[in-house]
Amino acid sequence: MKLNIKTYILILAIFTQTALAQHEGCNHGDAPSSDVSHAHKIIQIPHEAEHNINLKTEKASSRKIDTIITALGTAQNIPEQEAEVSSRIEGKVVELYVKPDSFVKKGAPIAKIESLLFGNPPPSTTLYAQISGIVESLNVSLGTPVSPNQSIAKIANTSKIYAVANVWESAIAKLKIGQTARIRFEAYPEETYVGKLVKFASKVDSNTSTLGAYFEIDNPDGLIKQSMRASFAIVIDNKPVKVAINKNALLGGHGNYSAFVQVCPNDRIYERRNVVLGKSDDTYVEVLHGIHANEVVATNGAYQLQFMPHAKEHKHEHAKETNEHKHSEKEHINDHKKEHQHSEGCGHSEKEHNKEHKYSDGFFSHIEIDSEYLHNLVYTILGASLLLNLIFILASFFGKRKDNAK
Repeated sequence: MKLNIKTYILILAIFTQTALAQHEGCNHGDAPSSDVSHAHKIIQIPHEAEHNINLKTEKASSRKIDTIITALGTAQNIPEQEAEVSSRIEGKVVELYVKPDSFVKKGAPIAKIESLLFGNPPPSTTLYAQISGIVESLNVSLGTPVSPNQSIAKIANTSKIYAVANVWESAIAKLKIGQTARIRFEAYPEETYVGKLVKFASKVDSNTSTLGAYFEIDNPDGLIKQSMRASFAIVIDNKPVKVAINKNALLGGHGNYSAFVQVCPNDRIYERRNVVLGKSDDTYVEVLHGIHANEVVATNGAYQLQFMPHAKEHKHEHAKETNEHKHSEKEHINDHKKEHQHSEGCGHSEKEHNKEHKYSDGFFSHIEIDSEYLHNLVYTILGASLLLNLIFILASFFGKRKDNAK
């Protein structure tokens, strides 16, 4: 059967397309895909850098993850803990014993008022603080005329204060007196205050469709001032989980998250692992796969660890050497207690560690084949097919010339 040159060109195109498709589908060892490129990265942090980035760590542990309602609000004084200082007589201020924003104890003198009645000296009266607290306002100065019931000063006891959350109307039914909230003020973002819900506002704000929920919090140092802005995580329910980590440990986004796990504390060596997440609240998140209970993760400073040098040597041994990470992905998720168990001693390089974590799927999931070998094999097949088809074309060409010559 004789084939013309067009048929050979068509066969050549089919072979080439097939070889290229196989080449595109292969997994090159030197070019890992972006979704796993940072998995199992081993880094060693220099001693000085550990202090410079203020690195902090925390154990992964079993705990309760809260169901929360979030809201914004402000701090307000408790009205029952405020007192107005006023005069019962008409006169003028002749002595002032306090300054604005100063602290006074109950019974301390505030001001001396001299009556307008005649006398030598004229009759006078001294005003005293009814409660201990901060002089939030002082409305007079020396020589100021005063009248009965005029406010001289306002004192507020701020050892306890209200944090008022503006809760959306749709969430009001989920709130109950006695529930707690974690409250963070913009002025002190690293501090978390715990408040207890004690009352609700009498009406919904028609402009914002929110209702004020009043949480009482302790303020012994007086750091929280009236009108400070705050964010609220109101706890309405909670459920226990087996493994949870602080949210500050998470890196990444768009569903692709990882965390740095301490694998050799003496040498300050950390391993970056991909994680599968579950429930979360404002502080903690459940880890379904990737980290085990009691493993230590980097929290504060975790972002800077991404730029630390790779560990030159990592003595890292798994507790169960017989498994050596040959579990399937399904076995990892169903029983992640058997994965990444690290001993205190450390022993093979990052390159050796990465060889133990083989990523493959389909037919090759049960066969351990070096990616460089597959890479070379594809190019060999491609080159052989091109050469073979070239021979066919030349043979056909010279065959036709011979036939024409006859």
